[in-house]
Amino acid sequence: MSEVRIFKAAWNYTDSTPFSSLSEIPCILGAAYACSKEYWLYLRGLEGLRYYGLDEELLSLKVWCEGGRCLLVKDWIVGHIYRSEFPYEVPSKEIVYNRMLVIELFLPYELKRKAYLRIKNACEDIFIEVYDMLKANYPVIKDMKEYIQSISQRNIEFFFEKNHGTLS
Repeated sequence: MSEVRIFKAAWNYTDSTPFSSLSEIPCILGAAYACSKEYWLYLRGLEGLRYYGLDEELLSLKVWCEGGRCLLVKDWIVGHIYRSEFPYEVPSKEIVYNRMLVIELFLPYELKRKAYLRIKNACEDIFIEVYDMLKANYPVIKDMKEYIQSISQRNIEFFFEKNHGTLS
């Protein structure tokens, strides 16, 4: 299965605010992030994701659209144990499902259609099965989408403009 770079966060080593202990970032990464429990519950956390993948992208998009910001606290040090491979299986269907969920929650119809076609071309062997999983879960997804829209103060265009991206 080839790589699909739709809503795929990546490390950015450029420091836009070298003299500050805080830096605004497009997406949190690394699973060492913090917010209040009340805010986590308000955002409904990682609701809807399956197993593993797109945690940071989903949470960051919710924060930005809700009106918040993602910040890097540069003077905190967090350790991480790196390994050459996962000690557990990471099912590709669930990662593709999570990517399609984020697309479903945030993109307008025309962009969603284009994104789904890109995923279908890259993952032909599992696309229909994953799409069927998404359709079967649509009542829950519809509720999530409506909730995100109800708390949003910004649209997805703001996120892309803020983070030097494009909506094409």
